[in-house]
Amino acid sequence: MFKRVTMTLVLLASIGLTISPVSAAVDWNLDMLGFSSNSQFFVLAESVVEDGSGIPRAKIIIADVATNHCVQGGCLESRGSDNGGDTEQDALQKIYQQTWPLRQKLGLTPPQTGYLANGPFFGEDDNTAHYSYNDRKIYVTLLQKTVPGEDDFHQKAAVQITINTSNETSHHVEKVLDSLNNYRENAQKYQLGRIYVSPDRKSVAILVHVFYRGFEGYDIRTIVQTVQLF
Repeated sequence: MFKRVTMTLVLLASIGLTISPVSAAVDWNLDMLGFSSNSQFFVLAESVVEDGSGIPRAKIIIADVATNHCVQGGCLESRGSDNGGDTEQDALQKIYQQTWPLRQKLGLTPPQTGYLANGPFFGEDDNTAHYSYNDRKIYVTLLQKTVPGEDDFHQKAAVQITINTSNETSHHVEKVLDSLNNYRENAQKYQLGRIYVSPDRKSVAILVHVFYRGFEGYDIRTIVQTVQLF
């Protein structure tokens, strides 16, 4: 069993710079996170209790780091009963049971955290940030596009991430992740989260927080973008 981490968002301001290992006014939990021992796969599991309905939900993302896509059968969601009685842990256990054979096969039982980069250190806005890891800077730009609907619950938004760094020989590496044509229904906006470096120190997983419209404010979910960078 994995220890659940309750992540409360905190914003710290300094002169001309903001550091934000992210936040929200709702209960928001990452229950499992990390790479396989061979650095080829990344897993993230998340749970939340919906505002308004009080129904627990959980999801798991098992991504192929090289392709930045879900492995077959690796991205699932579960939802508690409308009649009540289910907990977040119940919702998580359901997706854990369903993905246990796959996680065993991919070396994710348990996953390895890898290395947490420092940051994000935001510039003039929340869409550009840099991170630091092992005396190396990682620069990330987030572009987002929204399409209004008849109300906030019918709005949709897309995100595109550009990440770049330089390696030991000063060779510049730049990658573009996701697409401004990939809309997520009911998404209101996106925000950069933490970056994790793989155990072999060649790839990264970027957490991106998606703000959805809830009945009592924002509901925050997490997506992950993976790429070989070093």
